[in-house]
Amino acid sequence: MKVALLSACLFVLGLATTGAPAWTTTTPTHPAAQAEQSTKSIAGTVSSIGSDGRSFELMVEQSSGKQTMQFVLDQNSQIQGKVTVGTAVKVEYVAMASQNVVKIVTAQA
Repeated sequence: MKVALLSACLFVLGLATTGAPAWTTTTPTHPAAQAEQSTKSIAGTVSSIGSDGRSFELMVEQSSGKQTMQFVLDQNSQIQGKVTVGTAVKVEYVAMASQNVVKIVTAQA
């Protein structure tokens, strides 16, 4: 009985510390907030990386010409492949009010 109770407690604790954020989502009720939370995707070339390694600039081709975009990484960001200055990448991100937060950045071959 004690073993089963201990196992159940550890299982719930494990869910609370590792899996819960992946299973729970909040849906903003305000239309502007909901649009702000949608994932966007863009490809370009890394033009600089912040000294802390938690931000970078991306040079992208737009219909109006080349443009630089700034991105920040957070604790949930994923980096796939080796990303350095000059690397062609695809970035999936969420455009927040003041910054573009990376979900996944993938080095392109």
